[in-house]
Amino acid sequence: MQSRITGLLTPFVIACDTCIVGGLFHRFYHWAQDTAWEKTLQASEFQIVATLMLCYLLCAMHTGVILYRRKVFAYEVLTRVTKNVVFFAILGGGILQLGGYMDAWSKLFLAYLLAVPYFSVCSGRL
Repeated sequence: MQSRITGLLTPFVIACDTCIVGGLFHRFYHWAQDTAWEKTLQASEFQIVATLMLCYLLCAMHTGVILYRRKVFAYEVLTRVTKNVVFFAILGGGILQLGGYMDAWSKLFLAYLLAVPYFSVCSGRL
């Protein structure tokens, strides 16, 4: 019974987390409209959001979910979130920079990366 719940719960949590990350960048994208930060965006919103969501999905699948374990310590949650965000920053920033979608060294992307762990922990992912 536990393995069946785990088998259904893990993809659901990763999918919801990926949607939250995409929605968060959508908010940042619209917040940056008509500001100096808009110059860092060189591609359409859909291209950037789809790329970031795919990168986050890959990183979340690699890092995994510890939601189903009976006893989880706080340091395990923080370690897992930090590892996931670091992998996501490297992969997503590299693809966005090399693909010419946006300037990955901008303050907009840094603010977004700082907001991702907060929303990841608050959403109850881990």
